[in-house]
Amino acid sequence: MTDTEALLAQRGSIYGDPVPQYGRIAQVWSGILGHEVSAHQAAVCMAALKLVRAVDAPDHLDSLDDAHGYVTIAQRIQAAWTEPVPYQVVDDYQCQQLGDHEVATRHTYAECPVVQP
Repeated sequence: MTDTEALLAQRGSIYGDPVPQYGRIAQVWSGILGHEVSAHQAAVCMAALKLVRAVDAPDHLDSLDDAHGYVTIAQRIQAAWTEPVPYQVVDDYQCQQLGDHEVATRHTYAECPVVQP
């Protein structure tokens, strides 16, 4: 396991799977910015933030580790768009369609066609 994989596993034990989480982050950012932001864009922007911090504080190596983590999350999001897993349950009232990153809300488990990854 690489350092990045260990970091993502540790964060995942606290926050859960980053793929659906970044879908929700993108929804919030879209509302704030007034235009659509994708989950992939949100992860790439987080990596960019860490790269700016790495330039401003080059001796603080944690920023580069974090940037690598965010790029890895962006890669996972991109891979999820092409995998044949159409839905993942986020919670009781929200399904996130990973195949083409559309989000449908207000579904119950009975209404949501779920395929567990």
